Amino acid sequence: MAVLDAQLAKGHLEALVDALGPIQFLAVQSSITSKDGLQQLTRALHQSVKDLVIVLGGENKGKALLTVSVDAALLDRYDLKAGNVVKAAAQHIQGGGGGRPNYATAGGKNIAGLPQALEAPFL
Repeated sequence: MAVLDAQLAKGHLEALVDALGPIQFLAVQSSITSKDGLQQLTRALHQSVKDLVIVLGGENKGKALLTVSVDAALLDRYDLKAGNVVKAAAQHIQGGGGGRPNYATAGGKNIAGLPQALEAPFL
C-alpha cells in the first residue's frame, strides 16, 4: 500500500516544487505518515527532480511528524544537512529529531505548529 500511495502522491507533488535559486524546494503536509511510505515518496521525488530539498509534515496518532530529505548533490555543495533543517522546523511542533545528513525525521506534540514548521526552512 505504501508504494501505491507514494506513486500517486509523487505526480501531484512534483507540480508543487518551487525554485529558490539553484535549489528546488518542496514543503507540504502529506497524508502519507508511514516510515516506508515517506521513504518511498522522497526516493521517487529525488529521482525525478534534481537538487531537491523535501520537507513533509503529517499527523499520526495525535502527534505531528516531519520528514526532511536532501538531494545528495546538495550536501557538499551547500553544506545543507537534513538534520539541521528538521531540528529548526521541529521547534514549531514542540519536538525534536535527527537522522542522517540526507534524511531526517522529527516528532512533536503540537500539530497546530505544522504550517509554521513547513515554512521554517525557507525563512
